[in-house]
Amino acid sequence: MGTARPNRRELGMLLWRLADMVRATDTRRSFRSKAFHRAVWSLDHLPPDLGLDREEILAVPGVGPGVASLIEEFNSEGGLHELTVLEKAFPAESAALRRLPRMTPKILRELKAALGIETRGDLRIAIESDSLGVIRGVGPATLVLWSEILSLAPKDPKALPAHRGWVLASTLSTHLAQHTGCWVDIAGDVRRLEEWVHRVDLVATGEESDELAAFIDTSAVLADAERSGNTHHAHAHTGTPVEIVWTPPEAAGTTLAGMTGPKEHLA
Repeated sequence: MGTARPNRRELGMLLWRLADMVRATDTRRSFRSKAFHRAVWSLDHLPPDLGLDREEILAVPGVGPGVASLIEEFNSEGGLHELTVLEKAFPAESAALRRLPRMTPKILRELKAALGIETRGDLRIAIESDSLGVIRGVGPATLVLWSEILSLAPKDPKALPAHRGWVLASTLSTHLAQHTGCWVDIAGDVRRLEEWVHRVDLVATGEESDELAAFIDTSAVLADAERSGNTHHAHAHTGTPVEIVWTPPEAAGTTLAGMTGPKEHLA
């Protein structure tokens, strides 16, 4: 693969990021965020270079006038202005920080403006150093609660809790099957029902691998992808690693067992 991302993938990354930022920073429940997340999956119905006119774009399921305007903005400007504005004002990990109890968009903005906090790690350090006294509306009880929650997080910040890992794996497997004609099974952490999903493993079974490889190389629902033989190493927009292995039907069972483990059982 070359170093430049296909337009479809680049827009998918920006649109997913925008969805996360809108959800985290909107003071009301935002339906725009859900629409943007859904639209990322719809982008794979467009050509990799996004070379369609507005009428053709609007004919794609899941793409409304608002998303069509964002596609046009990306094609002409190479970016999304609303996302640029939000990223300047709010922490990089706003989506994760917003899940903390009593966290509000106003507090998120102040965390960055007053203390330069961008990540969950930054927040933990600020709590431990008693630096959050400058943030109005954050009392001692809230700080204790945040500290306890942050301490429960896995060492790997890209890991997903089991339920979110299952949603990602099942949605991605269905999406790949629809676009490539392969039968896609879930393996690895998700299939073993691990508490934390450190990687989404998928086994794609088909008669030939070229269609799968061509799709993975440009798909908007993956942030990146590299191929090594019949294995594709990628990342979801959540940051979670994704490994997709193609196999012919006669080796599907062995491949699925090999990707699910554990090693002692395989031996």
